[in-house]
Amino acid sequence: MKYFIQTILFLVVSLGDIGSRIYANSSTLYERTDSVWGMEWHSVKEQPEWGNGCRGKAIRTDGYSTYLNAELESGVKAIDTWFALESYPTDTASCIALLDKYNQLSFSLCVTRFGDLVAITRNLDKGTSKTFSLQKRINCFEWFNIALSMEKDCFSCFLNGKQLTNIPLKKEKNVTDKWLLRFGKDFFEKKVGMYDVTCINGLIDRPCFHSLFKIEQLEEEALIVRNSTPVLAPVSRFKDDFNRPTYHLLPAANWTNETHGLFYYKDKYHIFNQP
Repeated sequence: MKYFIQTILFLVVSLGDIGSRIYANSSTLYERTDSVWGMEWHSVKEQPEWGNGCRGKAIRTDGYSTYLNAELESGVKAIDTWFALESYPTDTASCIALLDKYNQLSFSLCVTRFGDLVAITRNLDKGTSKTFSLQKRINCFEWFNIALSMEKDCFSCFLNGKQLTNIPLKKEKNVTDKWLLRFGKDFFEKKVGMYDVTCINGLIDRPCFHSLFKIEQLEEEALIVRNSTPVLAPVSRFKDDFNRPTYHLLPAANWTNETHGLFYYKDKYHIFNQP
């Protein structure tokens, strides 16, 4: 009996080790899907995580795996939604992205790792891209509204109800009006290990789709919403988390590298991590 138990324990430990090594060496994450607001929800999480939005409930992202997919319905002329970032992305990450699947042309409104708002057009087949600075900076822990109005050959970009610029979109022959839509992640993938760094980390409120875009209504909404503070990492998220006791070295989201500095100065403990 003694040797039988020892053998079972050995197998459990060995299989656990094999599983962890297979996961660590994998180039992809196991992804789940669900339905949120009639769109496809993608994430490594077991189920969608919700927070309080400014229009209702907002979906929480994680900065590396969570995003929403949909096919844009005909007749939609504009899209807008509210976002709140919990942290700046590891690399340039997309809030809203559109893809002309037939021509493999994409357009995305993104935030850089420094918080700058940019627009990027890409030809995914040719591997070419063009970045447009929108001369605006996004702050973390604040609601901001992004809107896109789709014209015949360009996109009009809006931030908090104010028009920023028009971005031309050159199409090839046999143009299709069917666009794929994505919130929280770009169609262009860039990975660090198994993690996609084109995902945002924060909250995405319920998107609105407009057949007739009235910017005046968005301006009024922006004046009200921007005075509210988003709750990005509620205490309930960590209530039963074994890895987050009273004192822990984990951020509310994303990840940290190795700890290299720990010292006591002016009645406070300071911790520094490798960038």
